[in-house]
Amino acid sequence: MSPDGTKLRFIPLKGDVRPMRMGLLMAKGAENVLTVKAFVDHCRDLVAKKAVPGMNLTS
Repeated sequence: MSPDGTKLRFIPLKGDVRPMRMGLLMAKGAENVLTVKAFVDHCRDLVAKKAVPGMNLTS
C-alpha cells in the first residue's frame, strides 16, 4: 500500500537489465537514533528473508 492509500504494482523489467545496487545513507550519529536503528534493522531483516518485492539475490 502506498502512503496515499493506493495499491502498489510491481512490473518486472525485461531484457538485458543491469543489477541495481541499494544502500542507506545516514547522517553522522543517525545510527544511534532508535527510530533510525529500527528502520535499518527492519530493512536488514527483509533483505535477509528475501522479502523485498522484485529482489532476486541468486545472481
